[in-house]
Order: sequence, then C-alpha cells, then structure tokens
Amino acid sequence: MINKYKPQIPYFVEQLRQSGEDFELLTIQDLEANTEWLESNFPITFAGRIDWQKVPQSFCIKYSDYDELLSAFAKIVSEQQLEGNLILSWSNGLTLPIRANMNVVKKYAEEIFEEDWDTWICNEQDQWIIENHHDGEICFGKCRTANEKL
Repeated sequence: MINKYKPQIPYFVEQLRQSGEDFELLTIQDLEANTEWLESNFPITFAGRIDWQKVPQSFCIKYSDYDELLSAFAKIVSEQQLEGNLILSWSNGLTLPIRANMNVVKKYAEEIFEEDWDTWICNEQDQWIIENHHDGEICFGKCRTANEKL
C-alpha cells in the first residue's frame, strides 16, 4: 500500500542548511508530542486555535500585512524577553516541525510565517507560545501551569 501522506520538509530548511544555521528537523512523532503538550496546556477552540480569552495575561495584536506581522512578532519577543530553544509548527499536519533557538527564529521570521496559514512558536521549557493565525492576529500567552505559578 502506498502512503499518500508523506511528511513535508518546510520550504526554508534548505536556506537554513546553506547558511549553516543551528536547527533540528523534527519528526511527525515530535509534532504529535508537541500537539499533545499544546492541547494539555492551552484551551483549544473547535476551530483548532488557542482560545485566548481563556488564557490569563495573554494578549493578541492585529495586523494587516507581513510588515505589521513581523513588527508585532518583534515587539512580543522584545517586550516578553523571549529566548531559548523553540519548536516551530504549522497548520499543515504533514509539515515537519523544526527546533531552533530564538536567534534563528528572529532571523528567519518572515520565512517561518510564510510557510503556512497558521504558525505556532513554542517554548515547552519556559511554558509559552506564540500563535500566528491567518485571520491577521498574532497572540502570546503562557501555559496554564505557568499562569498558576504567577
């Protein structure tokens, strides 16, 4: 039997390889584990996005084009002082996730957001996530357990 659902490598991976960036291409199993982490730490709507109204101390920024998206992303990273090893995933469940540090993510933010309609950038260790939704909104919040410690 032929498996018609082949995992896909994100388009910009070759660019990362050619520039010698430090990153790791993860597996579908890693994506499943990351999805479980997300679903156990954030309320999810029926449409599959995070229900930000139920995440204490979270916020969203509306944008209308890529320049505004990139500016909003940079603002979130700067104001929240985000860093660390991150997992990048997209709405296409066949696109393999990537693990990279914040410096790589900042440098390739445009390529990361252009990869698919929706993007999640999370730090499981520090328990936060950024969700870029195709309706023109980028949001930031901390996990339920991280909020309980506040």
